[in-house]
Amino acid sequence: MTSVLVTGAAGYLGGLTVRALSARRDELSALVALDVREPPSIDRLPGVTHVTGSVCDDGLGATLAEHRIDTVVHLASILKPPREGGEALAYRVDVEGTRNVLRAAVASGVKKLVVTTSGASYGYHADNPRWLEEHHPLRGNEDLP
Repeated sequence: MTSVLVTGAAGYLGGLTVRALSARRDELSALVALDVREPPSIDRLPGVTHVTGSVCDDGLGATLAEHRIDTVVHLASILKPPREGGEALAYRVDVEGTRNVLRAAVASGVKKLVVTTSGASYGYHADNPRWLEEHHPLRGNEDLP
């Protein structure tokens, strides 16, 4: 059976993903929701292990090993950083955190890694195609570093 860890589980996409996976919990040996924010008890779903932590934490590999994770859905990111120190925080989470997730996944023998990225990489432009693909140009937006 598959064991899944979702990073950024308290975010919009992370929350949707955890809810969708929890509806199929009987098909999973483990479902772990990781986020820097501890969810309120009302948001905790039965059969989901909630772990408070960052994708930047050195102990991420231990979490993967403890729960025998074979699939990671990496959704943790900073889309709109706060004004004060926000660019450094975004870099830490988006770049260094992703690097840490990749290293921990390789070291732990994760078999499947699903990574999503923000459309902000391509820019929010009216002339973008409806579905963006890897080969489309990265044009960004000034207000989203």
